Order: sequence, then structure tokens, then C-alpha cells
Amino acid sequence: MFSRVQLTSDRQVLVSTHSSELLQDEGIGLDEVLLLRPSEEGTTVTPAGDIEEINDLLKNGLSLADVVVPKTSPGDTAELVRFGG
Repeated sequence: MFSRVQLTSDRQVLVSTHSSELLQDEGIGLDEVLLLRPSEEGTTVTPAGDIEEINDLLKNGLSLADVVVPKTSPGDTAELVRFGG
């Protein structure tokens, strides 16, 4: 669907997700996935293809979703209790 929109218009499609189902789509290439990670200086953006570990895991048969989604989970989920619940 996303590639059809891009092919039929001059629009760029930007999607932010933690959805493994979306990342299972074979039409999504490694060069189209950016990882946004918080740091002390602000958010860093890293193309998934620039991460050697991701490339190695993909070469060993894992899916894009299998290798990218674990890298998007928060580092310290124990702190989430501070926000209610």
C-alpha cells in the first residue's frame, strides 16, 4: 500500500510503529527502516541497515520484525509505574 502511494504521487510516507505485523511486510526494505533512540543529547536516528547486528541476524534467516522490534522496547520499563496504573 505504501509503495503504491509513493509511485502514484509525489508524497513521502512516514510511519512510526512498534508493530511486528507491519514490519513483517516483505515490501518493506531494510533501507526504509530507521531506529529512533533517546540519548542524553536528544533522539538519534540510525538506519537499520547501518547496524551490523541487524544485518547479521537477517542473513541468518530472521525477519525484519524479529530483529528490529526488540531494539525498540524501552530500556527500563520498571520506571513506567511512576506514571500511574
